[in-house]
Amino acid sequence: MEPMEPRRLRLRSLHGESRRNQLRRPSLGHTPPKAWLEGFSGSTSRCKLWALVAGTRVVRSRQRAVKGETASEDLKKQWEEFYEKDERDAREGWAIDIFDDDRLLKVIMTPSPRKSRVVRPMMGDKVTISYQWGLDGEQSIDSCDSFTFRVGHGDAPIRGLDEAVLTMSEGEVSHFFIAPDLAYGEEGRDGVPPNASLEYEIHLLKVIDMDPEIEEFDDDFEIPDDLDKMGENDLGKGGQDETYRWERHGQDMLVWIPISESTTSKEIDCLLLKTHINAEVAGQVIFDGVPGLDIDEDESYWEIEMDSTGQRCVCIHLRKDHEFQRWPPKLLK
Repeated sequence: MEPMEPRRLRLRSLHGESRRNQLRRPSLGHTPPKAWLEGFSGSTSRCKLWALVAGTRVVRSRQRAVKGETASEDLKKQWEEFYEKDERDAREGWAIDIFDDDRLLKVIMTPSPRKSRVVRPMMGDKVTISYQWGLDGEQSIDSCDSFTFRVGHGDAPIRGLDEAVLTMSEGEVSHFFIAPDLAYGEEGRDGVPPNASLEYEIHLLKVIDMDPEIEEFDDDFEIPDDLDKMGENDLGKGGQDETYRWERHGQDMLVWIPISESTTSKEIDCLLLKTHINAEVAGQVIFDGVPGLDIDEDESYWEIEMDSTGQRCVCIHLRKDHEFQRWPPKLLK
């Protein structure tokens, strides 16, 4: 099943002229959404944001079988489409209706850098943002250069801020129209009348992937510099031990164990499970432990073949369980 996405609505003024350039300006005070959004009729669908994996949050693409294209080419195409989506929305001036009910509308003003496009917060993560906000259609009421909070933990002043940040990636600047029930509701607050819609302009500065067991904010956490070396780009040397070496081949890690000409397949025993791998040759344990990443045990296997130097080896193919990850510096954890 294809992931369901929010509707994208072309921005219009009351007179039918595009307001997208105005909406990109870093200022508040716009026409209320219902006055300029067209296309509200039709069926609605709930938004399902792409999940993120691999240490930092990284989007997982599903490979499709496309005639005339290799899996590698198709994966590249899907990633390029993913990168271009936010850039196209910002360039063409689309308003994204997050819940398909006009309660949370998003206009991307500046897409995040491609390097951090996949770094998106999830519930429980800590984020740092800068923002300004005001009443819908009026000037800014307040602003903040740096506000750090934990998503979904009641730290944000309104629920709409939690929901908005969950749709962003690190480095992105977006403008949001937030309905009253996601803001201060029927009661309002000082400076905000009852049942008031709000506008927020948010710059997502930093995302911290919080382990549930970690209670303190980790200021030293940094986005990996090798995001462009994950998935199929996870290539090159891996490492070497006294009895084996391993190499990076995209989705597969190849482990080479030199053996003699007299060694037969009956003397080789390999256990390749998702969270445990073991290799024995002629009764000698070569390695035994937890792999650096979870492996797809159905796609992992071993065979006897010659390496590039002509050495007879047991070659173990370890297929990564996720499509977009980079194997750690060591074969085993």
